[in-house]
Amino acid sequence: MLIASVIPRPIGLIGTISEDGIANLSPFSYFGLMGHDPLAFAFTCVHDKRRNPPFKDTLANIKQTGECTVQIMSSWFVEAANHTCGNWPPSIDEFELSGLTKLQSLVVKAPRVGEAAVQFECKVLEIRDMKAEDGTINSAMIIVEAVMVHVNKDVYDETSGTVKGELLDPISRLGGCTYGLTRETFDLSRPVAN
Repeated sequence: MLIASVIPRPIGLIGTISEDGIANLSPFSYFGLMGHDPLAFAFTCVHDKRRNPPFKDTLANIKQTGECTVQIMSSWFVEAANHTCGNWPPSIDEFELSGLTKLQSLVVKAPRVGEAAVQFECKVLEIRDMKAEDGTINSAMIIVEAVMVHVNKDVYDETSGTVKGELLDPISRLGGCTYGLTRETFDLSRPVAN
């Protein structure tokens, strides 16, 4: 009901690395921009009770290192990125599994996705455990701050200093396994207070 109602949701493709040097990559549609000063994102890792420990490799790595990368998913690599959302064991490098290019970051240790036109290197501001109705912790909301931004010149508008959305061609998550593309846009001016 909820994931089919609250749509479209942007997808953050989160890169992390374990203390042992194994890279992890996973898409999150419980994801959003939370502010510009500091430039902050939030995403939520939902626990899987079938696993021991129940939290995802992304959360385990972030708890170890306090760092991650955030990529915006675009249409040209969505199929490869989809390979990263499987319930793979911690020993699997999802960059290698998906065939996506692993780029070394400049500030954090977590790798970036070479195919992504917009990439953010991030440090953790806060991890908040979320409790289910029965009181058990069933997810963790992670708030991160971008400490370095990378934008491919092919999607960047130097005149306005913004990203051209039509060239970024972002993917959004709808209900179930359904994804969306933003193909039509319109401008609507804000009202002016007297």
